[in-house]
Amino acid sequence: LIKFLAESQQQQQATQLQQQQQQAAAQLQQQQQLVQQLSTQQQQLLVELGRQNREHQQQCLQQLATMLPRSAEPQSAGATGSPSAAPPVRLTKMGPTDDPEAFLVTFERVALVAGWAPDQWATLLAPYLT
Repeated sequence: LIKFLAESQQQQQATQLQQQQQQAAAQLQQQQQLVQQLSTQQQQLLVELGRQNREHQQQCLQQLATMLPRSAEPQSAGATGSPSAAPPVRLTKMGPTDDPEAFLVTFERVALVAGWAPDQWATLLAPYLT
């Protein structure tokens, strides 16, 4: 009788352990699915954020283009190689937390919109990099 009770108790414990393992496996699978969903959502948000950023930059450039006077011809460099006139745009210096590539892309776009001669860009850009 004691042997039968011990075996019965062992079977119950084994059954309970098996059920707990199945529950843990189901919870793990749910967590993995949630992680996958969150990862997918994060990727979608990053793509959308990049798109919105590009749209915002384009809008800013369009506003800047409407506010800046465009010269008929690009400015020519003087005898010393410096620009003949001060740029009509006030740029901000690049800070330590700014992305250098983004700063240079922005400068290039502003320079194009402002009609600055490419041979003057280095002279115009240098003060903003220090």
